[in-house]
Formats: sequence, C-alpha cells, structure tokens
Amino acid sequence: MMETIVSSQNQATIARPVRLCGISANDFRDCVAEIRPAPANHGIVFRTPQGPVRACIANLCRQERHHTTSLRNGEAHVRTVEHLLSALYGLGIDNAAIELKRCGIPFRDFSADWFCRLIVHAGVRELPERRRLAKITERETFFGPGGETAILSPTPHDRLTVECHIDFPDPIGKATVRYDSGDGNYADAVAPARSFMSSPLADGDSDKWERVRSIYPILPEDPSESPLITYTEGRFLTPLRFPNEPATHKLLDFLGDISLLGLRLAGRVEVYRPGHRFTAETVARMAP
Repeated sequence: MMETIVSSQNQATIARPVRLCGISANDFRDCVAEIRPAPANHGIVFRTPQGPVRACIANLCRQERHHTTSLRNGEAHVRTVEHLLSALYGLGIDNAAIELKRCGIPFRDFSADWFCRLIVHAGVRELPERRRLAKITERETFFGPGGETAILSPTPHDRLTVECHIDFPDPIGKATVRYDSGDGNYADAVAPARSFMSSPLADGDSDKWERVRSIYPILPEDPSESPLITYTEGRFLTPLRFPNEPATHKLLDFLGDISLLGLRLAGRVEVYRPGHRFTAETVARMAP
C-alpha cells in the first residue's frame, strides 16, 4: 500500500527561531515556547523539561485523543499539538526543535493562523538533503466505528491531495473542502479556520454566551470576537471568517494528525467525518 521514495524536493526548516507567547489551551495560563531550526532528518521534536518527544504516531497519548492530540514519551508530555503540527506541515517544514517550558502549546486562537504568520515571517530555509515521502501505491479504504471513512489512492505526482467531507447538524450541515499541497495556499486557505463547539444552551437563553465563557474563560464578552466558533441549534454565535470554516478546520486537524506518519504523504485521500481518533488510527495502519 505504501512505499518510501526520495522526492525531487529538499527538506526544509525554519530560517530563524520563532518565539511563541500566548495562553495554554489546557489550563489557560500564560505559556511560552520557541520553535528553533533543526538539521536534516531531525524531524519535529518537542523538547520539554522532562525530555524530548518526537512528533510520531508511536508517541501518541491514546488516553487524550478524543478532542485533541497529545504526545507522550515516558514522563515527557505535550498536549494539544495538532494546530502547530498542521502549520509546520502546511508550510513545508520537515525539521524543527520546539522548546517548551510546560507541557502546553501557546496559542492565540483555536486555529493555525498565528503559528503560520510567525513562521512565514521567520522564513523557510532549504536543507541540502532530499525529502523522503510515503507514497500511496494502491487503493485502500479504512473505516471507523462512527461512519468515518478514509479512501487512499495512488496518484502519478508526489503531492498530497485531500478531499474532506463533514456532516453535522445545522448550522454547520454538510460540506466538502479540498486541499492540494502543490498549491502553496495553506496559510491563506486553511490556517485561519478555527475549532468549533456546540453550546448545549437553548436559543432563548440570554445568558448562553456567559455560560460558554464559564467553560472557556479566555473567551471575550462579545461572541463576534471569539477565537472559537460557538453555535447553537440552527445558528452561529460566532461569525465565520469564510464559508465552510468548520469543514476547513477539520482539514486543518487532519493535516496536523497525518504529520505523525513522520514522512510527508504523497497521493490522494478522501476522508469522511474525520476526527483525531480516526485519523490517528489511519496513520497507525499506514505507518511502516
């Protein structure tokens, strides 16, 4: 189903360090980290006070993957890595060392936009070694217990193309978004898409937003300025940045989680109703 090939493209790292100062998504405390350049074949490695954690499927923390992606290597633990990993994958960064003071990743909103803008500003540096790819060689379909499906197909080129389908109750509904790694538009078309959360509160409840804020205290008083898309039955509390933003965020998460393969994927993937658990299971089946 898969074979490792050598790409005509070279590996890449960031051109200079990127400092991240924000809030931890886990406990909403101030959090600092730094993304540093790394040599070829280093991969993406988180350096914590307890030790290094490589971004790979073997280090997936399976107890915490329902709504987020966390990694563990012995006592070293890193939570909520998917948005940063997605940004690195989408911008073509193969190698980076991410220095953490604590186990959380700093963030500004629930998307990859902030990470993307900082990395683009720092620049991307090409390395002399060629990039290795995991190339899909035959069609295969994976199924999940909740109707999730991933169809992997070979292509004549060495790019990754993804067609992501979602199906949620209104106001999200059904939507399809597409991604081609060769387009070079990740920063504009994918990175700004935010996570979304359904509020269990009735539309007639005037205190609905304050109750959502009691769950996520970093949310502002005005839901139109929220870093997280919140919705109730039939309508959004938070205006969308662009059409199909929820579907695009599912694509964003998928790219972050698929990066745990450790190699860039070449081929076509059609994914239906993706989630962290299902994508991780798909990566585990593909991993050499």
